[in-house]
Amino acid sequence: MLVGNVSSFFGAGSETVRTSIDWLLLVAAGYPDVRKKVQNEIDRVIGDRSPVWDDNKNMPYTMAVIWEVFRWKPINPINILRT
Repeated sequence: MLVGNVSSFFGAGSETVRTSIDWLLLVAAGYPDVRKKVQNEIDRVIGDRSPVWDDNKNMPYTMAVIWEVFRWKPINPINILRT
């Protein structure tokens, strides 16, 4: 039972991450001007090094795009009626 529960947690988490990445890639493909601005900001802030979590504070445009995609294409609908 424990193995099944752990598998469910990892499966659910990886599915939402995959869906989020899919939407971000689709938006990047559909809006090349946005993709170019995000890429320029990432290149300017991170450059050739590996990114760290604190880099997000120096990338307001990139973070705004990510949050806007989350708002525009939510993984779980908020307005689910419950009985």
